[in-house]
Amino acid sequence: MIELIRALREARPGVAIAVRTSASRRLYELSAVDFFDIQCDTGMVQIDSLHVDEAESISLAAAFHATLSERAAHESAFLKQSGARLVIGDIPPLAFAAAARAGVPAMAISNFTWDWIYAGYDEASNGPLIDTIRAA
Repeated sequence: MIELIRALREARPGVAIAVRTSASRRLYELSAVDFFDIQCDTGMVQIDSLHVDEAESISLAAAFHATLSERAAHESAFLKQSGARLVIGDIPPLAFAAAARAGVPAMAISNFTWDWIYAGYDEASNGPLIDTIRAA
């Protein structure tokens, strides 16, 4: 995403860019962006560098996405208030649900999607998690 921000800055030096993420602000310090620390997804819970806590990952994702509609309404209001013209996301479903609600075009940049990742775990097969992510 940082390389994309750099390319956008080069192509359109005056364009305003807002980054909404729970990633470290430090990653974006040289990018001259408006930074907002928010949770956009839950990712995976890692026990260590090689092991994932599958059950906890699915549990957190299910709880987060159960409130996706409310979260998308809040983010949609931000998009409208800020005059956003494009949403680019490294695949948090929240970004795309909010963009759709705000009527703002959106672009996903990634080599995987969360529905694809979570679908590989038995814990995800019970409940609406996968369908909610796909709908977003």
